[in-house]
Amino acid sequence: MSDWLPTLYEAAGDPRGDLRLFNVTGLSHWSNFQEGTDHPVRTELLNNIDPLSNVYAMIDQQQGRTYKLIGGNTYGRTIPTWQRTEGTSEKNPMKKWTPTSVECLHTPGIETTACIPWVANCLYDLTADPCEQANIAAIAPWILYRMERKLAAYNQTAVCPGIQGLRPGICARQVGWLVGTLA
Repeated sequence: MSDWLPTLYEAAGDPRGDLRLFNVTGLSHWSNFQEGTDHPVRTELLNNIDPLSNVYAMIDQQQGRTYKLIGGNTYGRTIPTWQRTEGTSEKNPMKKWTPTSVECLHTPGIETTACIPWVANCLYDLTADPCEQANIAAIAPWILYRMERKLAAYNQTAVCPGIQGLRPGICARQVGWLVGTLA
């Protein structure tokens, strides 16, 4: 959503001039529309920062690979392991359900390296492991650290949630709820 404003602004004739005054962090995709191309202008995507349920995730591209960080109380601490996609089974595996084919590198339904996101942040190499079955946080701590720093920076600029009744006083700017080394 944050990219729509700069894209429409540039389409209207101003390539970000006045938007800089408002600290807009979005990126314009107008050239892709004009040229009919799909050149990425963004290398990272904040999926979620939710201080009410303590869940966060982001995707980042580094050195030609795509990584995903997840952490917090995912599904209320009830699903710590890899789960089969809804509607799939051993007889009906997830394959070619869209124009893009997804092939898991490991046995479907079996996590090769456990992820328990409320204990420690999890990191996946989506380029090599699109089914998120191998948590590489322990073998790639520098990538995890870099993404945690980016997530913390996003968290510092987040707006407090409008619904705070469940946990009075919680604010997305309070970074202490992030699991791991973020503070």
